[in-house]
Amino acid sequence: MEAWENSKAVVAKKSRNGNGQRREPTKRDHARFHRLLAKTNRRAIISGFVTSGTSSLASLALLLPLVFLSQIYSVNTSIGIGIFLLSLMGAFRGVALKQSAAKSAIKMVILGIIIIFASRLLGAYVQGLLAKQ
Repeated sequence: MEAWENSKAVVAKKSRNGNGQRREPTKRDHARFHRLLAKTNRRAIISGFVTSGTSSLASLALLLPLVFLSQIYSVNTSIGIGIFLLSLMGAFRGVALKQSAAKSAIKMVILGIIIIFASRLLGAYVQGLLAKQ
């Protein structure tokens, strides 16, 4: 019986440091920590490049209807192209980040529609202020 108690005491000593506290969690110089950190950084960099590159191209594509079509059709056409490009951009982002392409596309479209409405409201407000002066 005494051997049993001694073995439990030895295990308890191994799992605790000199102050009687449990051991510290994995340190930053651990190999698993470095692997996870490298994977996270690569995904963040890829996400940044994908988002910024596609946003730049999409904003240039949104200007084309404003240049080539009449004022009546150009704004609505530009909004439609914007929603379509947002869904493509969201799907591509989802695939690049190994997430659900459909979920990512829906999130992008919803955020885009919110921004479109907010900018239209803000534009109408500013036009109203400028018309009063």
